[in-house]
Amino acid sequence: MGRGELSQPIRLAIAQEIGAGGDEAFRIFRQLSHNAPGNTWKNAAWPNGTANEDRLSGSYGQFGNEDKNRTLRILTLCAWLTPLLASSVDRLRDEARQELGLWLDRVGRDQEGAGNYFHLSQEVALAQGFKYAANRRVRHPHALPATRDYMAEQAMEMLKRARFWFTQLTLIHALCLWEMPDPSMSRYDRTGRRGNRGNAAGSQVHWHGSNPEATVAHWLELAKNGRHPFVAEAGKLAVEALKTRQPERFLWIDERSVVSSVGSRAAQATKDRTHHLWIPPSAGWAALDPRSQQLVADVLLLLNLAERGEGPDEIEPRLRRVEVSDLPLCFTRNRNPLDPRTTVGGPPRAPGSNCIDGCRHRLCPYPPYGVQPHRSELSEAFCRGQQTLLNRGLMAPWQTIPRVGLRRFWAQMADRARGVGTDHDLD
Repeated sequence: MGRGELSQPIRLAIAQEIGAGGDEAFRIFRQLSHNAPGNTWKNAAWPNGTANEDRLSGSYGQFGNEDKNRTLRILTLCAWLTPLLASSVDRLRDEARQELGLWLDRVGRDQEGAGNYFHLSQEVALAQGFKYAANRRVRHPHALPATRDYMAEQAMEMLKRARFWFTQLTLIHALCLWEMPDPSMSRYDRTGRRGNRGNAAGSQVHWHGSNPEATVAHWLELAKNGRHPFVAEAGKLAVEALKTRQPERFLWIDERSVVSSVGSRAAQATKDRTHHLWIPPSAGWAALDPRSQQLVADVLLLLNLAERGEGPDEIEPRLRRVEVSDLPLCFTRNRNPLDPRTTVGGPPRAPGSNCIDGCRHRLCPYPPYGVQPHRSELSEAFCRGQQTLLNRGLMAPWQTIPRVGLRRFWAQMADRARGVGTDHDLD
C-alpha cells in the first residue's frame, strides 16, 4: 500500500502505524518474502544486498520512467520507518540498531558514483523519521526509556554529517523534543529513576537541561549549515521551546500538515498534556509563535521551489542548488521574481528564467498552481495570516525586503490559493 500510494499524508500515516508495531512489525519485515528471494524489508530498502549501492546511490536512471517515483516513495517510506522501529523495538533491539546504522553510514556521501552518494531527499526522510520518533512522549507505549538516549545520540551523529540545511533543521527539532522534560516525569530523571533535586545537595549542582542556550548552541556548532538563516532561527525557537516547555508553539512535525490546518491556539503552560505525543496531528499553524509561522512559511516556499519536477532525477539537482548556507535573493531582497500567479494553462516558464541577476540558485518563478506533487500549496488562511503578522510589524531576520513588497507577495499567494490572479497595489 505504501509504495503504491500517491498521497504523502497517507503514506506518512502508514509509516507511523507500522512504526508503532514494535518487535512484531520488525519481525514480520524480516520474514521471507513470498514474491522474491530474501525478506520483505531487504527487498524494499536493500534490493542488491546490505551495501545498497545501486538503489540509494548515484542516479535513479537505471529504473524506467514509470518506476522512478515509485522507487522514491518506497525508499522514503523505509527511511521514515527505520528510526521509528529502532526506537520502539525491544527484543530485537540489536538487529534494529544495526539497520539504523546501515542508513546512517550513508549520510554525508556527496560524490556521484556507486556507493559514494546519498540523495538529499533520502537524507531528509531519515531525519524526519527521527523527528517522528522523538515526538513520542515518555508515556507513549512505544517510547522505551532505554532507547531514548540512544536515539538522541544517533540523531546528533547524523547532525554532524548531514549536508542539507533542511535535514539539520529537522534534526534540531528532533533533539529538542528528546531534550524536553516531561511534566509526568518531573520527579524522575529520563530513565525513570528518582532524582535528588528535592534535597539541599541536589539543588546546588547542575542538572541536565538547565541551560537551553548552551545545549542548542552545541547543536548548531555540530551542524555544517548552522549559520543558515533558517537553521539559526530554528535554533533560537528551540531554545524558547525548552524554556517554556511548550514545543507546539515553536516546532512542528510536518510542514505540509501544519500549514494546511488552522488548528487551535496553544494550550496554557500550566495545563498538562493528556495525549502521548508532544505535538499532536491536530496541531495547526494558529498554535505556532509568530516567528515559527514565518519560518515554516519560507521553509515551505523554498522547498516547493526546489522540489518541483516529474521525478527524482529532476528534483535532486535543484535540491543541491539550495544546499548552500545562503538564501535566494528572492527571499532576502525582492519577491517579485517568484511571481506566484502563474497557472498550468499559462506559457511554460523554466526554473531560473525569472531570477534576479546574480542569483546562483536559479529557481524562479514559483511553480504554477496545480503542479505540486511533492510538498503542499499554502492555504488562503495561512497566507492571510502572514499578511496579518506583517501588518503587526513582524518580519523575520532574513527578510530585508520592504514590508509592502512582502504584503503584496502574500496577497498574491492568498489569491492563488482561491484561484484568483488579480495583482495587488498595497502602497
